[in-house]
Amino acid sequence: GYLSLLAAQAVQPGGQVFAVEPSNRNLQLLRRNLALNRVGNVTVLPYAAGSDCRSRTLFVSPRGTLDSFYVGERGAAPEEVRQRPLDDLVEPPVDFVKIDVEGAELLCLQGATELLTSGRPVVVCEVSGENSAPVASLLRRFGYELFDASAPRALRQPLSSAAWNTLAWPAGRGAGRSGQ
Repeated sequence: GYLSLLAAQAVQPGGQVFAVEPSNRNLQLLRRNLALNRVGNVTVLPYAAGSDCRSRTLFVSPRGTLDSFYVGERGAAPEEVRQRPLDDLVEPPVDFVKIDVEGAELLCLQGATELLTSGRPVVVCEVSGENSAPVASLLRRFGYELFDASAPRALRQPLSSAAWNTLAWPAGRGAGRSGQ
């Protein structure tokens, strides 16, 4: 919920934030945090973002930080969650997308093709190692340049594969290197 709060403060007047969260535990925390902070411009969507509509098993970490759609840490409790494509959840125009889906980033992006082609948002995505090449390929196919979001703006250089914190900048929208 912390990034949702920051985004809610950062959007322009009249702007809207969509927080996609599949875990019941995290949904309760997010909603409570938004209410305590009197945030009214965040729409909470109780889904996992993926490539299609279906149920999935989310392994919910007992520590609250390492939930995963893949075999979870010891003691992780399985929870059935609903998955929907981002294209079904939000409509362009969308200016910015932050993706942190614990290894399911390729599936998430595969469900966002309309958003990526017509909305052309800036995307910041945590990318696990095994997804680096396919995520880079998909984003390039939609006309994005890739940068390391962790690098200082002045030092950003285009990447050949996705970094852990990838900044995907729509080609022709200004320099992702300088963060304009």
